[in-house]
Amino acid sequence: MTDDTDDSDDTPIRSPCLRKCQLHPIDRVCLGCFRKIEEIADWARFDHATRARIMAELPGRKTDWEAHRGRRRRF
Repeated sequence: MTDDTDDSDDTPIRSPCLRKCQLHPIDRVCLGCFRKIEEIADWARFDHATRARIMAELPGRKTDWEAHRGRRRRF
């Protein structure tokens, strides 16, 4: 019996960019995808594991940012 699932790291994880880029000048995070400016700049150089870790963190980052948005300075 063969397993048809592919757990290899051969398929690169695509950028989570939503093309709604708006970089917060204080937090230095994109308010579209919630990646940090350094993560956006280095995405093409990241290995599969680093991209997967960032992708897993993004929903929590968005939730945290939105929960604390009222306490942040507006720009």
